Amino acid sequence: MAILSSLYQMIIGPLEILFEVIYQLSYEMIGNAGFAIIPVSLAISFLCLPLYLRADAIQKENKKKEDSMAPYVDHIKKHFTGAERYMMLQTYYRLENYKPIHTLRNSFSLLLQIPFFIAAYHFLSNLELIQGVPFGPISDLGRPDGLLVIGGLSVNLLPILMTVVNIASSAIYSKKNSIQDNIQLYGLAIVFLVLLYQSPSGLVFYWLLNNVFSLLKNVFLSFKKPKKYLFISLSISGCLILIPSIVLSIFSGKLKTELIVIGLLLQLPIIFNIISKNKLLNFSKTIPIPQNNNIVYFVTSCLFMALLTGVLIPSAVISSSPTEFIIISDYQSPLYHILNSFLLALGTFIFWPSVFYYFSNNRVKQIFEFSFCCISGLAIINYMFFGTKLGKISPVLQYRIQPNFSPSLTTINIGICVIITFLLFILWAKKANVINVFTGIMLVAVLGMSISNFVTINAKIPLMKEVVKTALNNELKLNFSKLEKNVIVLVLDNAVSGFIPYIFNEKPELKKQFAGFVWYPNTITHGNTTNTGSPGLYGGYEYIPKKMNERNKEQLVDKHNEALKLMPVLFDKAGYSVNVYDPPYAGYQEIPDLSIYNDHPNIKTHLISEGMSRSLSPEYLKNKKQLWKRNFFCYSIMKISPLILQNTIYRGGTYFYANATEFMQLDLGDDGKKFKGTQDEFMNS
Repeated sequence: MAILSSLYQMIIGPLEILFEVIYQLSYEMIGNAGFAIIPVSLAISFLCLPLYLRADAIQKENKKKEDSMAPYVDHIKKHFTGAERYMMLQTYYRLENYKPIHTLRNSFSLLLQIPFFIAAYHFLSNLELIQGVPFGPISDLGRPDGLLVIGGLSVNLLPILMTVVNIASSAIYSKKNSIQDNIQLYGLAIVFLVLLYQSPSGLVFYWLLNNVFSLLKNVFLSFKKPKKYLFISLSISGCLILIPSIVLSIFSGKLKTELIVIGLLLQLPIIFNIISKNKLLNFSKTIPIPQNNNIVYFVTSCLFMALLTGVLIPSAVISSSPTEFIIISDYQSPLYHILNSFLLALGTFIFWPSVFYYFSNNRVKQIFEFSFCCISGLAIINYMFFGTKLGKISPVLQYRIQPNFSPSLTTINIGICVIITFLLFILWAKKANVINVFTGIMLVAVLGMSISNFVTINAKIPLMKEVVKTALNNELKLNFSKLEKNVIVLVLDNAVSGFIPYIFNEKPELKKQFAGFVWYPNTITHGNTTNTGSPGLYGGYEYIPKKMNERNKEQLVDKHNEALKLMPVLFDKAGYSVNVYDPPYAGYQEIPDLSIYNDHPNIKTHLISEGMSRSLSPEYLKNKKQLWKRNFFCYSIMKISPLILQNTIYRGGTYFYANATEFMQLDLGDDGKKFKGTQDEFMNS
């Protein structure tokens, strides 16, 4: 089962993220859950079109080969039997450079549809945005349509309409096919009818649109110059997106970056077609581009991207604070998150590019080789040198403050990306081996840094397991004396002391609950991080940063530990029974090092904050695990992207997650001063 789950994450996972990205952009642009499905269908259909066309071409070539061989094969089968027939057939196949396994090529079109069907099925069947939403005559996109009622019986019309279009498309496609091939196509249409009949109408609507696109594709292919009409259609579609987006950007003052990029990308096929036919514009006439494919460029670049986005970047985040990426009640090693992100990266940068590469002609393969070399170079530049100081990030990969890049920095980043692309193009055309060597070096470097992060994470695992064991086996028990004084000191992270009177005024019941407590209004942190702020709170003015810096011959960690020990030791010496819970950053360890109290054996120490997840709902924990499963990889994609696209991908920390739950909606001001909300996870701790 683990193997199937891994294959799903690698093959289907990237497609689901692609569906989410396109749907979210469409929904924001259109504002209607039903109409937003249309661009998703169009985008996926156009993306898969080269695959389907090449698969059809291979299928036709294979069919032609089998038809030419059929008389001889039939002759051999008629006159020979047993081992002799087998030897004769194998010899004939070898002479014709044909293998029986080539028969599988006839199924390429179907095999390509299966992953996209599974991804669409899972995405649209679980999409919360369409649940209970009406669309035209359909009362609920999240349920079967039930548009026809015959004699009290509800009949779903969309699956039937989908099947009719599918059969019409198959009829045009299979004019010259044999009866057996036609039966297979029509049988497949019936299979889809049975599979999707009781499915949500949003999913069936998507598949209906796909079938309409397939019908139009088959009509286009019947023309004499199908490419010409296809390129013109793509260009017109791009203009319909591009022009309104530019107009909206001008009048609203907000740049519609993602829509403008989509509109421009749809112009590329017709632009490349014009360039390839124009001698003055065709670079291949002026710059000697290699004519032979070099799959080594492609493979090393793909592997580099998979390691960078799937392993190095996620492991760098996790290694900085491994304990934040575990759930006490359902413990899994943080390395599990890296495995999931790596599987997504394998699918995104190795499996699917390899599929497209396999089905491409030699010229397109060259474009793939250069594109991935270029993507690798830009990715490492963007990750290493831009967007490196974005502040603190939460366990669900949300920044405390919305990332904000100045126009000048964004312009510099774009300029460098253009220069790098040009230089890589020149190297690829003239000194291709240099790119190979450079990619190999970067591959080794990324692998080495990843291993270093793994070692850091792995070193913390025994301690994390011990914390999990302690947190699950021990309940928090406070023993108070009825005869002697009891002293409880509460130190609340991120709390503002000055708010206390206002809180008590708003909630009088709290004032009664906390009767007997003393409020110290002059407690204020002298730093915005644990190692600069907490020592002064625990140890007093002798441990504020200025005073600690005056003791410049001692290590910071020792002074920090002194501050944490001050109150417990004083109370211990005064004869109190002392319990210390979660001394922050004790020993400068994320999981507090309780051994700093070993020289005072009467002081009892406890770790309890790491058990906070026990109080969270199962739904919350399920959502959190799902986020980790996809968002480490999505975070990596953000980090390797040009600055102009990073906020578009980040999207307030949702990374295009279509079913973003409330705990993901961290609502902070852009300047970090206006806090309109905070994370449930923080409040629960």
